[in-house]
Amino acid sequence: MRYFKCGKCAKNYKISEDSITRSKLLVTCNACGAKNAIEFGPVLVIQNPQYKGKFSLKMGVNKVGRTTDNSACPIQINDAFISREHLAITLQEQKGKMFIFIEDLGSRNGTFNREKKPIKKNLKYPFTKNDFYIAGLTKLSINLD
Repeated sequence: MRYFKCGKCAKNYKISEDSITRSKLLVTCNACGAKNAIEFGPVLVIQNPQYKGKFSLKMGVNKVGRTTDNSACPIQINDAFISREHLAITLQEQKGKMFIFIEDLGSRNGTFNREKKPIKKNLKYPFTKNDFYIAGLTKLSINLD
């Protein structure tokens, strides 16, 4: 079971995990009748010596790059060893299941798997709950809760 608060009356209510099949669910509060849109989905967890943070991932391509003034990447990491457009994390939903992939976008310093082996550029690799990858000095993992 998952528990949530209504956005209108703040009353707690619960949702069965079995009913969660998509990244967004519309739930009607039993107490006040308000409709609540609840978003579920993977969260990218990043850790490096200077920063620890979480970023909600959206369906489709999520580009990750170094923090710069003119970066077009929605996920920016303060790490000098990460390219401006370093990698992409792609979320795809097929037949009610979520698939997550990571892809190095031709970065200068590369992206490495948990065995510290470089992944090939422009090739998608599955990214599961227990995986982690390394880009620059940053460890990237996925939280599915």
